[in-house]
Order: sequence, then C-alpha cells, then structure tokens
Amino acid sequence: MGKGLCKAVGLLLLFLALTALRPVWAQYKVGDRARDFRLRNEGTGRTFVSLSSDPSAAGYVLVFMGLQCPWSKAYFDRLIRIDRRYRPLGYPVLLINPNDPNQIPADSPEEMQRAAREQAFPFPYLFDEVQDVTRDYGASRTPHVFILCKEKEGWMVRYSGAIDDNTEFPEKVTVHYLEDALESLMRGSFVRQESTPTVGCPIAWKKR
Repeated sequence: MGKGLCKAVGLLLLFLALTALRPVWAQYKVGDRARDFRLRNEGTGRTFVSLSSDPSAAGYVLVFMGLQCPWSKAYFDRLIRIDRRYRPLGYPVLLINPNDPNQIPADSPEEMQRAAREQAFPFPYLFDEVQDVTRDYGASRTPHVFILCKEKEGWMVRYSGAIDDNTEFPEKVTVHYLEDALESLMRGSFVRQESTPTVGCPIAWKKR
C-alpha cells in the first residue's frame, strides 16, 4: 500500500473515530414519534412536568420560547389566548426555555419565574437545562412551535414551524398557521401546511 493511500486511510479512520464520539441527535420531523421528557417547571411551582403529566391531554402545543427574545415576547399574549381556547379542547400550551443562562443571563430560571408571574402565564414554563429536548426536536430559533398528538403509536409530531405570519402586528395576521393546524387535527382532517419556516432569535447553546 502506497504512502499516499495509507495517509488517506488513516485520515478516514480518524474522521470516523471523531464522528463516533459526537452525540447523534434525533431531529423530529412531522410524522415522527417523540419521546416523553421530564423538565422542571420554573413558571408555576418548580415541579417537574412531562407529556404524561396531564392524562386528559389529546396533545400539546409545545413552544420553544426564549424569554428575552423580542420575537418570543411578541407572542406572549397570543399564546395565552391560544391556551385558553385550546386547553379545554385537549391541546394545552407548554413553553420550553432552551437557552443557556450562562450565555444569556436574562434567560435564567429566576427570570423565568419573574416573567411567569408578571405575564400571568396559565401554562408551565419549562427549563431545558441540559438542552437534550431542544436538540431532539431540532429547534434552532425561538419561537419554534410543535403540535404533538397522542395516538396509539405514541406522541406524534403533527406540525412544526411558526405561530402565524406576522410577528410584529397581531392585527395584520392573515394566516394562523398554528391554529389552522389545530382546527384541522381536531376535525380529523389533513393539515394543509404541516411545516413552516421559523423566524426568531438563535438558541444560545452551552459551550461543549
């Protein structure tokens, strides 16, 4: 075996070894089954919450939501309204803060508690301290919303993307992506737009 080929094989083996050391994360797509999780609720009581915590839930509106992100803050009132409308119908809202507070101190658990009180959140605000849940879902920006449905196969992802088509001006929204998807699912109909682009703040990842 020539020296050039030996060097190439050596580099390939090194690359494969380094790749094997990197964690492999499932990034859920629409139609995938999501695993349950257990995260601390910093919003209303510091208890732990999982998808199985509410046996009456037919599904969840799961929103990755950075506390200080202006795109996220613009949706606080809208998500409260959505929760009040769809929680009684079986689809409560769950917020998850995916950010590393060492990178963004204003996204700390203490600030999450303060925001939950000031905004009177009717839903849990969960802290993904290890960021495993965020990586599983493949969220990269906030806000990023997923609809989960409880089906015989498990918790199935049925929508991924934006909440609506106008972050800045709620009165000018023309397409309610999230609510349209929820209405379709509750009718047992096909979700016309099951995935939409997200616009918002990049997630602050832990330094590894």
